[in-house]
Amino acid sequence: MRHLLTAIILLILTLPLMADDEAADTKGQTVQGTWVLQSAIAEGSTVLTKGAAEITLGKETYLTRMSGNVVDKGTYIENKNQKPWRMDLVSKQLDGKLQAIYKLEKGQLIVCYAIGKDTMRPKAFDAGRPGVVLITYKRK
Repeated sequence: MRHLLTAIILLILTLPLMADDEAADTKGQTVQGTWVLQSAIAEGSTVLTKGAAEITLGKETYLTRMSGNVVDKGTYIENKNQKPWRMDLVSKQLDGKLQAIYKLEKGQLIVCYAIGKDTMRPKAFDAGRPGVVLITYKRK
């Protein structure tokens, strides 16, 4: 089960974290650019370590690298009209969409994903329950 969960987490790391000129924190920073993984937590346990992945965000697309190699590309749709901000992720690695929430906080991009077909979009940034992964990135 742990190996399956780790594989799912690796796939999620290949997903976009949105990129929009208007998506800015209170200091005016946008999410566009390159972000480095700081932590990935699933069901209350750390599943990947700092620096294991890096995501470069464009305006509507993303590119994910692990150990310098491109592992996925994709697109996203975001909704900043709701709190917390929401996004639907479309990856070439996965069939269908993943639902997530995100925020920019203290120079970090924090994304909480719902994994699995029957898992609903998270309502809070909490990776303690089944089917939820919380990933924190820091700008490179």
